[in-house]
Amino acid sequence: MTDNIVDRIKTFRTDIEKRKQLRAKREGEYDAAMKRLKDDYGLESMEAAEAELESLRAAVEAKDVEIAKLGTELDSMMEATG
Repeated sequence: MTDNIVDRIKTFRTDIEKRKQLRAKREGEYDAAMKRLKDDYGLESMEAAEAELESLRAAVEAKDVEIAKLGTELDSMMEATG
C-alpha cells in the first residue's frame, strides 16, 4: 500500500515539474511576443494590439471599397472609349 502511495507522489511530482517547465516556456514566449509587439509596432498591450488590428481591418475594408469603385469607373471608361 505504501509503495502505491510513494509511486503516486513521484508521479505527481513529475507532473508538477513538467507543468512548471511548460508554464515557464509559455511565459517566455509571452514575454518575447510582448517585446516584439512593443519594439516592432510601438504597442504596449494586447488591448492596444487588438485596437490597432481593428483599425487596420477597417482601413483595408475601405481600400477594398475604393478599389472596387475605381474598377467600376475604369470599366465604364473602357466601354465608353471602346
